[in-house]
Amino acid sequence: MPVLGQGALGRQLIVQARRLGPGEFHGLRTYVDGDEPRSIDWKASARSENLLVKEYTVEGVRRCTVVFDADPSSYLDVDGFERGITAAASLVHSAEQAGLTARFVTAGGIDLRGPETGANTLRVLARIEPDGSKLGLLDRDPGEGLGLMILVTGSHRSQGWSAIQAIVDPTLTVIGVTTDERSKANIGVSCRTEDEFVDSWRGLNGTSSTRPVGMPAGVRR
Repeated sequence: MPVLGQGALGRQLIVQARRLGPGEFHGLRTYVDGDEPRSIDWKASARSENLLVKEYTVEGVRRCTVVFDADPSSYLDVDGFERGITAAASLVHSAEQAGLTARFVTAGGIDLRGPETGANTLRVLARIEPDGSKLGLLDRDPGEGLGLMILVTGSHRSQGWSAIQAIVDPTLTVIGVTTDERSKANIGVSCRTEDEFVDSWRGLNGTSSTRPVGMPAGVRR
C-alpha cells in the first residue's frame, strides 16, 4: 500500500491530505519554492536568517475499496478476467495486511465490509463467474480519512470504468487496474501479465524491492 510522499501515488496523496486540512503541528523547516506563503511563520522567521514554514503531520491512507468489474464485455478474453481476479484478491489481501479498512465490491450486489472482508473476498473470487449486471452507483464508504478506490477492469472503455469516473469525493483517490491494455491514466496500473501488475504497482508507489505480491491461498488459477 502507498506511503505518503513516495512515488507518484504517494505524492498525490500527500497533496490531497494537505488540502483536507492540516493535522497536528509538527515543527518548522526552511521555506522552499512551491511552499504556500500562508504556511510561513513570520515570527519565527524574524528570529532566523531564513524564512521558516510550519509543518503539520498528515495521516496516511486509512481505507481501501477494491471494485472488480465482472462484466465479460469488459474483457478481451477469459485470461484478462482471470488476471483481474488475481489482482483484486492481491489488493484486498494487501490492504488488510497493511491495517487498512478493506471493502470489496462486484456485480450481483456483492459489497463486503467488516473484519472478515479479506477471507470473504477470497471465497467470492474463488467461485465468481462472468456477470453482465451493471455495477451501478458506487457510493463512498463511511470511513474517515484518506481512501483508495481501485477498479479492476479490462480497459478504459468498460462500463466499470465509466462508473468509477463518476465518483466525486475529495477523500478518495481513484486507481484503475486494466488487464487488457496499458494504463492510460497518470495514476493507473497495467495488468496485461501478473508480472506487469506487480511491476506497475511498485512503480506507482515508488518501490523497487517489496515483498512479492502473490496470489493468496484459496483463489483459483
